[in-house]
Amino acid sequence: MGGENCMLARNLWADNTGRNPSIGWNGVFNFINNVVFNWHHRSTDGGDYTSLYNIINNYYKPGPVTEKEDPVGHRILKPESGRSKLPYKVFGRAYVHGNIMYGNDRVTKDNWDGGVQMEGIDGNLMSL
Repeated sequence: MGGENCMLARNLWADNTGRNPSIGWNGVFNFINNVVFNWHHRSTDGGDYTSLYNIINNYYKPGPVTEKEDPVGHRILKPESGRSKLPYKVFGRAYVHGNIMYGNDRVTKDNWDGGVQMEGIDGNLMSL
């Protein structure tokens, strides 16, 4: 769900295993003032190297099916670069701020400290 130049605001996203926002391609993606609860595979992901993400003031609360010990358990955004035809990893630009991750003070204080997770060439998460 999501795509070119869209805004998803003031929604409740609950009990999803794969239907939370997955950005399809370039353009501006705004995800503002939402509540995301009990996700399994994704909170928000996708896009490409031309994407512009604004992930602002959302509330994330892991639930019973959220794998809390796995990185997805405190993930706000996982931008992707797999659609790029370039020989190296290039991600879109993201503004990620003001999001609350229930039970994770570190990510709540700085959303980029574990909440934004990028995948490396080897498929493992990269550190910022």
